[in-house]
Amino acid sequence: IKPGNYQAKNNLAVIATLMGDYELARNLLVELLEAEPGNPELLTNAGFLFYELGDLEQARNYADLALQYYPGFQKALQLQTQCQHPLPE
Repeated sequence: IKPGNYQAKNNLAVIATLMGDYELARNLLVELLEAEPGNPELLTNAGFLFYELGDLEQARNYADLALQYYPGFQKALQLQTQCQHPLPE
């Protein structure tokens, strides 16, 4: 992945989360959020990572932050709902 290719890194972080490679997902999201701390898509993806890790409070915090930057951001609203009504394991 080229160093400045934000979308490719973000996509890889999402795939890594879904595949259970949480360390890779975390590392990519940390790097991306350092460059774009107010990006609601990145914040929401970080929230989904924490949701997958079972940390609903942190997931909700990321969703709330994403909504501060982009009120009505659908993915963040979805994450908030998932945090309030998590699926059984």
